[in-house]
Amino acid sequence: MIFLESDILSKVATKLSPMKPNLFLLLSLLNICFCIAQKQELKKVNLEMLNAKQSSIDSTASAEVLYEQGEVSFMFTSQGISYIYKVTRRIKIYNTEGYQKASIQIPYYFESSGSSKERIKKIKAKAYFLEDGKLKTEKVNKNEIYEVELSDYYKAKKFTFPKVDKGVIIEYSYTEISPYVKNLPEWRFQSDIPKSYSEFKTHIPTSMIAYRYKTRGYVEINTNIKEGVGSIGGSTGRHKISTTTHFVSDMKALSNEKHINNISNYISSVNYEMSSYKVKGGDVKHASNTWANVVETLKESKSFSKELNHTKYFEEDIDLLIENASSDEEKVEIIFDFVKTKMKWNKESRRYTSNRLKKVYEEEVGNVADINIMLTAMLRYANLNANPVVLSTIGNGIPVFPTVSGFNYVITRVQLGDTFILLDATNQNNYINILPQTAMNHEGLELTPTSYRKIPLIPTQDSKVSYNLVAQIDENGTVAGQCRIYYFNQFALNARNTVSEKKEEVAINLLKNTYGIDHISNFSQENLTDLKPPFLQNFSFENLPGFIEQIGEKIYLSPLLFLGMTDNPFKEKERKYPVDFSFPKSYSYRLQIDLPSGYKVEYIPEQSIYQMDNKMLHFSYIIQEQNGKLNILVSKHISTAFVFPEDYPFLSEYYLAMFEKENEKVVFIKK
Repeated sequence: MIFLESDILSKVATKLSPMKPNLFLLLSLLNICFCIAQKQELKKVNLEMLNAKQSSIDSTASAEVLYEQGEVSFMFTSQGISYIYKVTRRIKIYNTEGYQKASIQIPYYFESSGSSKERIKKIKAKAYFLEDGKLKTEKVNKNEIYEVELSDYYKAKKFTFPKVDKGVIIEYSYTEISPYVKNLPEWRFQSDIPKSYSEFKTHIPTSMIAYRYKTRGYVEINTNIKEGVGSIGGSTGRHKISTTTHFVSDMKALSNEKHINNISNYISSVNYEMSSYKVKGGDVKHASNTWANVVETLKESKSFSKELNHTKYFEEDIDLLIENASSDEEKVEIIFDFVKTKMKWNKESRRYTSNRLKKVYEEEVGNVADINIMLTAMLRYANLNANPVVLSTIGNGIPVFPTVSGFNYVITRVQLGDTFILLDATNQNNYINILPQTAMNHEGLELTPTSYRKIPLIPTQDSKVSYNLVAQIDENGTVAGQCRIYYFNQFALNARNTVSEKKEEVAINLLKNTYGIDHISNFSQENLTDLKPPFLQNFSFENLPGFIEQIGEKIYLSPLLFLGMTDNPFKEKERKYPVDFSFPKSYSYRLQIDLPSGYKVEYIPEQSIYQMDNKMLHFSYIIQEQNGKLNILVSKHISTAFVFPEDYPFLSEYYLAMFEKENEKVVFIKK
């Protein structure tokens, strides 16, 4: 019997590559079906398959995965244990949009300095097509398969199928051998095209090594487990083998629903992580990471140990800055502004510093960890209770298992009495407790000197946009007026980032495109660099199209003008994935419109209040005519960042009612 060497496993674990985004859902709604369901085998390609004109799952699909299987087994080598990952995939192409599926890229981890490498072997690829009504095939030759470098850590095998046309079926297979057994390859049951059958199978020698798996997504995954005995390459004798098969049939393509921050968060998939292994003598070693293990690893790094405690390079500057500060709050503001002004972010999202922070400070350029670990060190030097927070950005996803490599961003958390604030000094427009949206990804880990804690990253306070508009309608039905827009919190950050350091013409064109206004004049902006007050935009408008309709002696007015809803984003009857509003938000609209000369109000919409039962959303609409003017006051409030699918029917009804109310007309008639 061969046992695993603990030092080999440690080496394997530490040499894991930067992880591809591994994600889990904030709320798991997945049903895992442990059942004896019907698996499928790969059938021979026949004329019926080639003559098929559309997918039975989705008639509009450009291509379809007819069959795919990933299968993992293990082998022993002189260097330890490796997994063998065999992949087979067959795809039917229906139209020209599906041609892109004929270009294949197989990535693998490559470390030039190490002796242990992943290898891609036994690539086979063949295209099936019709010629004069007969089934023909053409293979991809070995000399048509080439290698490309994707990054410092990844390479890929690439090839393109010949004979790509409508109706063609392409099929390929390959084997990957990897010594990085800490995590098995992630298997995704969903993609941008439907899948008729998708299967992932593992053969794990449980007498030697054990894994735990997690699934995610909103589609039921069938799972069968079978215990038995078998052989393992590179070893003698028989071993206990646990075979687990996960499979799904008739999987629809990922829906491109609105208000989703990262569609990858919702892909149905399965992930495996090693939980334990045996060493010489038969002892069992536990291998699964815990958050405590992750924190310990981070704290042992130079970034979160030495660099947090190095202060000499900035002490003189900080002493001078805060010598007259009268409170801790003022110290935070002074140091935060200093770092934002001095340091320039190089746009790199990292969990570790790139160099000694003394050198980074001198060069005044660094990655996100450089800048915010430096900020944390300065705040601690000023006797403030500050700690670094590691997180995964929205684009990077959320780790399925506790892992160091799942984090790619660092911010700072400061405690002032009973108040906690979050800081990110990578952008001059960032403000206290106002993070860039990409960093608001559920939870982060705060690394305290003695422990750690999970902290929420999504704000609880509302971000607000407030519109004040005054308009006049002349007897010809032409609308002109002035508008002031106030942006608060996240909205202010987003607006400042959009127009900062750009010509006013950029901001004007953005307003024109956003609100459908052709003519804007007298444009101005306030508080672009002063971040405490709201960001303000002022402009005049004229000749508004589409909001006035004159029929005979009557004028029909859309009272919210260009501020009203032009479309309902939630028309679908059902929703698969959560609606992501990013952060709690509110909108207020205050309009005053002069009635056209010689006209009076014939009809005015009723005042209304709509509210979802759970009070997550609230809408009020008040309109009245007084002294020849229309006064309109509308407010919208979204108190949550997420609305889950079970609440979607109520959300859809709410938005329909709001859309219809905002598009009701005021009717004027000649006196």
